[in-house]
Amino acid sequence: MTSKLPPSGPVYRPTNDEIDLKEVILLLWRNKLLIATTAFGFALIAALVSFFLLTPQFESRAVIMEAKDSSASPGLRNLGESSPVGTFLMLGGPGQAIIKYQEILQSRQIASNVVDENELLSRLEVEIDREDPRGELKARDGLIRSLRGGIRIETEREVLRLSFRHPDPIVARDIVDFYLEALRQYIRSNLLTQARSTELFIEARLEEVEANLATVEAQYLEMKRDLGIVQLPSQINFALGTATNLRSQIIEKEMQIELYKNVMRDSSEVRRLTQEKEQLEAQLRRLIRGSGTSETDAEKMLELFTPLDESSELQFKFANAERLYKTQVSLIELLSRQLEVARIETKRSEPVFQLIDPPVEGLIPVAPNKRLNTVLGFLLGMILSTFLVLVLNQFSALPKGLTRIVRVDIREKDSPPTKRVHLN
Repeated sequence: MTSKLPPSGPVYRPTNDEIDLKEVILLLWRNKLLIATTAFGFALIAALVSFFLLTPQFESRAVIMEAKDSSASPGLRNLGESSPVGTFLMLGGPGQAIIKYQEILQSRQIASNVVDENELLSRLEVEIDREDPRGELKARDGLIRSLRGGIRIETEREVLRLSFRHPDPIVARDIVDFYLEALRQYIRSNLLTQARSTELFIEARLEEVEANLATVEAQYLEMKRDLGIVQLPSQINFALGTATNLRSQIIEKEMQIELYKNVMRDSSEVRRLTQEKEQLEAQLRRLIRGSGTSETDAEKMLELFTPLDESSELQFKFANAERLYKTQVSLIELLSRQLEVARIETKRSEPVFQLIDPPVEGLIPVAPNKRLNTVLGFLLGMILSTFLVLVLNQFSALPKGLTRIVRVDIREKDSPPTKRVHLN
């Protein structure tokens, strides 16, 4: 019968591969002084670094909440719906405005506006490489990235918390304030409500009517200057009265001439009366037809008698120009009143956030947390010292020799048993 033979080579077995918890506790207790010294040493180092090496950071925080839009009046609502701009962008349902505010505040555009509009490069005394032609642009870009990385935004339903940390508490407060103002300006410039669209429509219409009024005024004044019109109704009445008076004088002269011709037969007196009659007729013709071309334009402009032949046409032109002028003036007055109402309505329905907690100057630094750093240093020292004790104990507990079990091949029943040989 063939039997299985054990392997002829040496076999290595560890003396004990289990950890006794009691032994570990006793080991740590025996080295408690080392562990405690290391832990307190790390805690002392962390405290010294926190107190003397790390720069204190002050935090300024602001809390804003979504503002509710007030509905526009029916008249403005109807006017806004007829406007070509309509409702360009509405803020959406509850909480949607806060999400949009968060994205706007995190954008590079807002950070760029904060840097440029408030001159932060000079205010924060950012170092600029003057030898590099692009040194200012690089410094500006670095400051923008620093702002975007330092601003902290937290949102919760309809509430947004904005905070910033800086070694100078005044700068931290101002940065948060600058961000809020940049957000306001962005909202007013880009988010159009119905009332705002109505205001823009009325402004555009008002500018158009004002331009038309300027044209009508120029035409009106030019017509009055060219035609010599000061007050057309008064001038026409004055001309009619004068013409009536001249005509009555002419009739009187004709009667006198007939009297001297037929009764007195005085030729000299007839000639005199005839000359006076001709002068009166010339004045009447001039009054009816105008000054003619014998006088200069300057003299014609000073003519107070409106030609009676042109009175009907002049009255029509003058009435038409005056009606057009008054229409434009009335329209401007109406649009101006509507614009004021629209501006008030825009202010009421403006989608600007409500500032719950304004940014204030921090009095106590929020970083570094000296107490937390000290505790963490203590825990780190304790963990490292414990690990060191266990590692050193493991190395010191290794056996000086290895146990080799020599298995002898058993081929007969009386074969000697397996022998253990210790090699030193």
